[in-house]
Amino acid sequence: MKTILCLTTLFLMTGSVTCFAQSDSPSLAEIARQNQTGKKAARVFTDDNTQRTAPPVEDRKTIVADTASDQKKDTRSTSPASKDTTRAAELQKTLDSLKQNQAGWSKSAKDYENKLANETSDFRRQVYLEALENDRKNVESYQGQINDAQAALTRARAAAASSQNSGVKTQETARAY
Repeated sequence: MKTILCLTTLFLMTGSVTCFAQSDSPSLAEIARQNQTGKKAARVFTDDNTQRTAPPVEDRKTIVADTASDQKKDTRSTSPASKDTTRAAELQKTLDSLKQNQAGWSKSAKDYENKLANETSDFRRQVYLEALENDRKNVESYQGQINDAQAALTRARAAAASSQNSGVKTQETARAY
């Protein structure tokens, strides 16, 4: 009976000491409130945490056509030679932009190839494989757009060259009279 009484007293004393020690230190919730700055953290979007998709096929086909029609509207008040030169410059900008986007997709595909080669988890390998396939499709899509833009640029440069040649001939004819 004495041992039970001693053990009970010992448990009560340790429990009260523990409660006393806990009441002196701030609670975890109080510490969290003190560490808050009052603002929520800003969300940063990067290539790693956003979904990337290629524009639909219909949109890709109209990029070059829209660029050409916009340039025709903007350059109506200028001479034919400068219209063609301006159109060629705009098409060159479009082509450069498409090539830059394609290079980005190619880099992303290469990154996924590297991740796929080093990953041991089957789930992650599947995710990387799907992302790699999508990036390759985007590279092919941009290649089609680049080919279309390159063809339009070639036509625009040829038109600019012929307009400049006809303009030079007109000036030479005027000087001759």
